[in-house]
Amino acid sequence: MPPRERLPNRKQPEEEYSLVAHVRSVTASYYISTHGSERDASTDEAIAHLLAEIVMTRPKLPKHLGREIRCSLMCSRVYHRSDANVAQAQPSLLYMRLKPDLRLFSAYLPADVFWALQTDLRSGRLQYVEARFNKPRYGSGKLVSLYFSDTQPDE
Repeated sequence: MPPRERLPNRKQPEEEYSLVAHVRSVTASYYISTHGSERDASTDEAIAHLLAEIVMTRPKLPKHLGREIRCSLMCSRVYHRSDANVAQAQPSLLYMRLKPDLRLFSAYLPADVFWALQTDLRSGRLQYVEARFNKPRYGSGKLVSLYFSDTQPDE
């Protein structure tokens, strides 16, 4: 009998989780600094801090329903002496943390998206955020997508 051939080890797709949170409040902060040997560059960073209440999770995570979650939406740029040399940050979804005493997620956004989004969130035009993320391991999972809306997404 010939030996069995081994099939290549195929990585299984990550199990995806999601949660929907109702935005309760939005605050913002802004930071700018100059740096470089001749002060030839400046960096700025803006952060919108959202406090929200988790209203739905998939799969069901009952210990997190109704609990507060914090979201940090950020943008940053580097300015050089020449205006033509402005470096824009690329979008980056960071992580989701779901611990018994701490729930948060964060993302870096392009500046134009950041400013429009935080304006809509502060005005109340957008009230819900749906976050999709890989199955948390030790309370942390990689964010896959964020969706902001004016109505609660369906279950």
